[in-house]
Amino acid sequence: MKHEFETGNSKFIFTKDEFGYQEVLSEMATAKKIIIVTYNISAKHTYLIDCLKQASSSAEIQIFTNIPNRWETYFSQSCRGLADKNISVYLTKLRPEYIGERVSVFFNFDNHGKIIMTESVVYIGSANFSEESKHNIEFGFIVRNPDFIQFLLSEIVPAMEEKSVPYYYEYNFMPLLLEANMIMSTIFRLKNELYEQIYFLHDDIDGEWFYYNYNEDSLSGETLDNVMQIIAEANKIPGKIYDAVDTITISNEELLDLIANTWDNLDLLSSKIENLIHSDSIHDLSHFYTNDHINNLLETEYAMDAYEENLEKCIDAASEDAMCILTNLCTNAKDNLDKLLQHISDYQETFKTVVTQIESPNIKKINPSINNT
Repeated sequence: MKHEFETGNSKFIFTKDEFGYQEVLSEMATAKKIIIVTYNISAKHTYLIDCLKQASSSAEIQIFTNIPNRWETYFSQSCRGLADKNISVYLTKLRPEYIGERVSVFFNFDNHGKIIMTESVVYIGSANFSEESKHNIEFGFIVRNPDFIQFLLSEIVPAMEEKSVPYYYEYNFMPLLLEANMIMSTIFRLKNELYEQIYFLHDDIDGEWFYYNYNEDSLSGETLDNVMQIIAEANKIPGKIYDAVDTITISNEELLDLIANTWDNLDLLSSKIENLIHSDSIHDLSHFYTNDHINNLLETEYAMDAYEENLEKCIDAASEDAMCILTNLCTNAKDNLDKLLQHISDYQETFKTVVTQIESPNIKKINPSINNT
């Protein structure tokens, strides 16, 4: 059962045996931002959590919830046991990485409010983000006013975050992990892109293999610049990870030393990569363009001879000269290009080892203030 009443740019909604915020649920799969403020969640059902899990991997999800039966002080062992059971359910069902890549979960033990929203639609009313609320009589409003939604996002959500306890102790590492994984993916893509400019695939009846390119000006200066740029971005990540681990583990010296050593190795590898990219052999090859060289010869050295009857011969001579130069450049650059590919591979593997430090369970510290039993 559902009753609605339009009022300006909002809609009053009265429901029984339906979700009053179904419009919001329907947009979650394509939403960029999802905010849930609820007094409780369901201990037995998973439909609503599954709705969140179906959101895009790039969607930012924030959940704020209370925990029923959790008290500041317990006056009996039975109350303490009930609270501990409820807290365990909430910590299990709301584990951020279980729901998605960019999920932040907060607990506010004074909260009794209910907001379910995306960046384009919001429900505010009496219904919790729980399957049980579907069967209750609930009242609320559906609002699509952009100014009101911006007010919630810019003022109410930050205020809730400030007054709430985060799921993980003092540090939300998920955005950092996402940033690091995106950088790793870019390094992998650029390494493959560079390899395909240096080595060509032979695929014929006699077999398939890669061979070094001696006769095409395929090495891209833009790709080399992109490698330098992503390595510079990657070099910032270990420092962020170091600070995160220092906070989350409360100065785990063994782990911090491991990250610091890996950080030093990345600095050394990035210097080697930079030096190779700036080496004369790679620089000269990446800035040599066969057609430009041919045209330049035709306009200068062969300008007097490149009349109509002799043009084809001049083009052949200029092309042969360009090919000779290109082959020499490719030959001179081969050792450095092979070293460059190897150093990028080494950098990729070393970078991965430092990123795994924030994927390791031993530094995912659940905030100890959540379970006070």
